[in-house]
Amino acid sequence: MENEEHNDALDCEEGHYPYPDACVKLVMGVTEETGFRSVLDPMRSMVLVSTKDAAAEALFKHRVPGFAPQVVSSLDDVRWQVQQLRDMEATRKDGWFLRKLREPHMVTFHWTMGVLHRRFLLAGTSAQACRAVIPQPYVGVAVSLTELEALLARMERARTGEEVVDYAWSYGPGGDWQRSAERRIAQWTPEEKAWSHEQYKNYLRYFPLTVNEEKVNEENHHD
Repeated sequence: MENEEHNDALDCEEGHYPYPDACVKLVMGVTEETGFRSVLDPMRSMVLVSTKDAAAEALFKHRVPGFAPQVVSSLDDVRWQVQQLRDMEATRKDGWFLRKLREPHMVTFHWTMGVLHRRFLLAGTSAQACRAVIPQPYVGVAVSLTELEALLARMERARTGEEVVDYAWSYGPGGDWQRSAERRIAQWTPEEKAWSHEQYKNYLRYFPLTVNEEKVNEENHHD
């Protein structure tokens, strides 16, 4: 296993544990339904691993249809969020009865110009927390201390591989998929390299490269 202190997101790769903190993500989204159905099931969350927030949001949309991603938080972010709620709970002055009725909640929403706002408050339910903080017609997500602690525990397990979660690759230039492919190719045996070269030659027999593709291919081989 790699050094537990190492936390470089450039080394994030599916199945290579522990994952860097920055790559373990929590995506929370709001329902796209309206009316009564939106009250019954207003929010969903998903723990996954990705080097890019955009890739995490795309996977959330695919896995959780009908819900729009609202906020993406890294493992470090969620640790901090949980600590804020725990501090709020520790400094409460009300008695045991009110503690049963209200719990620390975190509300997150995008306000004017898409600016992200986050508030911590005491509320009886997530719906009450949203109504107390989010102005109409904006929408957002609310989560209690108990719920966020459970999600944080899942993220910690995902980081070490104790719990396997979805991995959202970044396929763009310089992304983790390209880095992973380059590392795997560098570890090929001479036989595997020869087989790959032969398959490439066979491919060119039936699908000749265009002028631009030949230029790119030459540059890659030169590098």
